[in-house]
Parts: sequence; structure tokens; C-alpha cells
Amino acid sequence: MASKDPDTEYMAGCLTAVAIAFVLLLIPVLRCILDMQGAKSIFTTSGLTNLLLQTSIPCAIVSILWVRWFKIAAACGSLGGWACGTAYWFLHLQQSIASAPAQIGQQTEYLDSTMWIVPACWLGLGFAVSFLPLPRKNAEQG
Repeated sequence: MASKDPDTEYMAGCLTAVAIAFVLLLIPVLRCILDMQGAKSIFTTSGLTNLLLQTSIPCAIVSILWVRWFKIAAACGSLGGWACGTAYWFLHLQQSIASAPAQIGQQTEYLDSTMWIVPACWLGLGFAVSFLPLPRKNAEQG
């Protein structure tokens, strides 16, 4: 199979990386915005766990599908999106813990010293779903 123009391939890879990074950041941001307008479940441990599951599962599915289809460019973009999501989760939790007394009249159920757990789990999952689904070459193919 003949190769395309290298500039076209580079541009397609860069656009793929940017697109998946944007989508993976958009999912948790939109979900948390919807939560803050309604249930405000981020202030409870079970609510935070549900938010994390409701955002990580769609993000993992999107990552795995794009990485299997677009290979290394999508894997790098996926990791970038998960890393941006890590920063978002950290800052959002920090703000939620600080604003909890004003919004709900009490502290969050979880301690502020444990808020790093969610971003750490988010980044760990991001590494896994960004690079484990990459297609492997068979040893026989060289």
C-alpha cells in the first residue's frame, strides 16, 4: 500500500490527538456541570464515586475504540485528554471542598487530604486505556 503525503498523515494524526483529548475532557466537565446544577452529589462519598464511574466508563470506552482504530496518534491524544481530566478533577474537588459549607451548610463527607485519590485513579486508568489497547505486532511478522 502506497503511503500518503507525510504532511497529510501528520496533520491527520495531530487532529486525531486533539479531537480525542477534547472529547475526553468534555465528558467529565459536562457531567460535573450537570451535577452541580441538580443533585450536587459531589459532596458525598457515594455521589463522588458515582460521578467518577459515570464519567470514567464512557471515557474508557471512547479511548479504547479510538486507540484501536487510530493507533498511536489516538493513544497520545487519549493520554493528553486523561491528563487534562486529572487536572480538572483535582481543581474541581478542591473547589467543591472549599465551597461545601456555603452550598450545603456542612463539610464534604470525605476529607480534603484524600482528594488526590480521584485524580490519581483517573490518571492511572488513563494510562491503561490509552496504551494497553494498542495493536501489537505478531512476533512472526518481524
